[in-house]
Amino acid sequence: YKDGKRDGRGTHTWPDGSKYEGEYKDGKSHGRGIETYHDGSKYEGEWKDGEFWNGTFTDVDGSKTEWKDGKEI
Repeated sequence: YKDGKRDGRGTHTWPDGSKYEGEYKDGKSHGRGIETYHDGSKYEGEWKDGEFWNGTFTDVDGSKTEWKDGKEI
């Protein structure tokens, strides 16, 4: 923590079982990380200010969505 906000590397688990493992800056997901959701879907890649940036979201059915510079492609 820095100034009361998550900063650096860490893990956060929500009550529904979703989990983020990765880098934080100013309390937001920022840098490399993996977020696994309670339904089994996940996003793996780069985050910027808490948003998907450059990475891949994999849905429970195995379908994949790519993100580039904060935009779904």
